[in-house]
Amino acid sequence: MRRFRKSTWLPSLFGIIGVVFYVYNGVSHHAWKDNLTNMLIYVLIIVALAWALRKKERYEDERNNRQ
Repeated sequence: MRRFRKSTWLPSLFGIIGVVFYVYNGVSHHAWKDNLTNMLIYVLIIVALAWALRKKERYEDERNNRQ
């Protein structure tokens, strides 16, 4: 069975939850213009999280291969 890396599933999960939250608030409260900047900032945070987790996993793989 293939193991999914944390750098793949965690940002994806947060991304889906965030999009659902902002879309729901945009539809129910008619706040698309207010939520657009928040959604863009949220996407940048998710991208930074994915980048940091990939870098951490790469360092761990290199450390494990040396031993």
